[in-house]
Amino acid sequence: MNRVSTRRILSTALLAIAASVLVGCSGPPRPPEQPTYERVAVNQRAIGIPYGAVSLFRVDDQLVALRVVDATLRGFAIEYEWNVSPADSAVFETTATGAGETDEKEQLGAVRAGPLYLKWSRGSEESGWLYWPENSKSVSVCSITFRSVASIDLQDPQIFWYRREMFE
Repeated sequence: MNRVSTRRILSTALLAIAASVLVGCSGPPRPPEQPTYERVAVNQRAIGIPYGAVSLFRVDDQLVALRVVDATLRGFAIEYEWNVSPADSAVFETTATGAGETDEKEQLGAVRAGPLYLKWSRGSEESGWLYWPENSKSVSVCSITFRSVASIDLQDPQIFWYRREMFE
């Protein structure tokens, strides 16, 4: 082989490696299989949320910040609080707040937080699962979680919005 052929082969190989790296980085971040305090878990059926952290949802033209504040150790119940903000704001501006509780005795419980309505089931003492709605309501979930509502940074470059149809 001559030097020109060797250089051409090396150039082609380097371009192929660079292209594969770029393709791997251009897609959505791969969600963990189980939620962590920093990230939600997402699959075709459900969204795994960590208890204590703020999970952020988009429902039509509104954002809903949801935080499970208490999960009973022996039972299958949670208490949660929520805040709503317009989705078109540059910052999270609370326009409505509330709280609720749910449990799963005979069937799945349900979380009702402003415009957000999702069925819930306990996963563990640290996290639970919210099930994608079966109706046509537009619901997406933020890939990262926040320590508090005040710490929500809608300009964070790590934010990616997962939708159910991405996993079907």
